Amino acid sequence: MKVFVLLTTTFFSVLAGSVAGVNTAFAFYPEAIDDYVNDFAGVVSTPDGERIQQNLRSLEYQTGIEMVVVTINSTEEYNTGDGTIENFATSLFNYWGIGHRDENNGVLILVAVHDRAVRVELGEGYSSRYNSLMAAIIEEEMLPWFQESAYSRGIYEGSRAIIEEITKPVPWYVYYQLHILLGILSVISGLVGISLLRSGKKGWGWAFLALAGTLLFVVLKKLLFGMLRSGFGGGRSSGGGATGRW
Repeated sequence: MKVFVLLTTTFFSVLAGSVAGVNTAFAFYPEAIDDYVNDFAGVVSTPDGERIQQNLRSLEYQTGIEMVVVTINSTEEYNTGDGTIENFATSLFNYWGIGHRDENNGVLILVAVHDRAVRVELGEGYSSRYNSLMAAIIEEEMLPWFQESAYSRGIYEGSRAIIEEITKPVPWYVYYQLHILLGILSVISGLVGISLLRSGKKGWGWAFLALAGTLLFVVLKKLLFGMLRSGFGGGRSSGGGATGRW
């Protein structure tokens, strides 16, 4: 009996230690309080924050790309042992799961004010050529503002430039082509359903009307929410991106 108790106690102790070891890796990273702007350092002005949030929401609505802005005072405040802003950004990116799991197209803009460092962390879905593009944006659009302590303006300009770099404009009829197709199919299904009902084929008639209603629901949902999702989609980063210091 004593041997059984000893073995049981040892087992659960090892199990608890293993669980604790898994959780420790991410124990001290900040938790997201918003899908788009997490201003823990308190440097983003209300007007800029609203503009950034609107831009990032529109980006996700239209493309499904999740981009997040995070400001902190220093990476050392979180006691993660990462050592560099690059490691901190990669770990935070993966802890939050920024971007969609299949595309891995998330973007994290991390500004450590007291460390005087900024990091643009990219998901695994971006090729290495984007690293130099992000470095240029940091150098040209962000650091000049940061050097004047205009962090809010620098973050806004940087996020705007990144959106322009990772997306391309398309004509409205191209963006809405699926909406238009589904809408036409909905109308046709509705007309066919009404015709079948009038001819006495109620079973098929109601089936086509149900199809029309379903298609209409999908169209309305896409118009209202686009590619928006609640929270993050489980994306990952392998350390791609760029860093700047001022």
